[in-house]
Amino acid sequence: MENIYHRHQQQILIESLAHYWRERSDYFVGANMFVYFSRRQAENVSRGDLTEYRGPDFFVVLGVDLHKRRTCWVVWEEDGRYPDVILEILSPSTRKVDREVKKQLYAEVFGTEEYYLLDWDTKQLEGYDLLKGVYHPKSPNEQGWLWSDKLGLWIGFWQGSYIHQEETWLRFFNPEGELVLTGEEWAQRALAQEQMALATEQETRKKKRSRAGTRTPTKTASGSRARATSQPPPATRCEHGKVGTIKGFRSEQKVSTLCFTSRVPLDIPKTPPCHPERQRRVSAGGFIEIPRFARNDRQE
Repeated sequence: MENIYHRHQQQILIESLAHYWRERSDYFVGANMFVYFSRRQAENVSRGDLTEYRGPDFFVVLGVDLHKRRTCWVVWEEDGRYPDVILEILSPSTRKVDREVKKQLYAEVFGTEEYYLLDWDTKQLEGYDLLKGVYHPKSPNEQGWLWSDKLGLWIGFWQGSYIHQEETWLRFFNPEGELVLTGEEWAQRALAQEQMALATEQETRKKKRSRAGTRTPTKTASGSRARATSQPPPATRCEHGKVGTIKGFRSEQKVSTLCFTSRVPLDIPKTPPCHPERQRRVSAGGFIEIPRFARNDRQE
């Protein structure tokens, strides 16, 4: 007999596959739905013969119109299409029928290419591929998952919560091994990622403001030197109005008031060219002496 966990298991498979194929409209997925495969069978069911009832716990039909309204699956109204994939959930009352009667029907009449059996109590999954009218077992991968060629997905177990029920559920996984989410799970994950990105951005801005508030200007020797050398060098004026440039002055004010006797480095330009005969080299000191002349206080 079906229980609440069986219904949730069917629902999680339907919801996740529907979201994964949300851009497609060429399939149909059903659960616990009557499948009428012959008129005789339909008549027997209508008379109350439940032995003729066939309603897979989960099935997928490919290449049909998704939007067509259906309350059951009637093969002759679907251009003779049978389910391509069927999953049955074993229970004590259905175990024998699922393993024998249905398995034979799905192979010989339906021609269903992939048949899966889920033992809910033992959490074991069996899968079969139809080859020449006979089902052959599928081989699991290292995680115990089975590959479905018809769905293009892995089928395996996942431990987690669904509809507030913490359980080991049978789930789909994409070819890369990632869990196929339901629409609600996808929305929750997107919201969590958005909130995380917002929190990271706010933390980054907070750190930048904190660094900006603690930063203080510092004066370095190289910085002072750069500011000093960026100013135009001072100059000297002789009584004849010629101006000579003296490099290396540390003052930022322009000097242009006098000709005077001074000691300046030799690597600067010569003193005003109007007095070349009065310039002389000071022996080992490496300086030149500029003779003193009348003071001229007029600024340039």
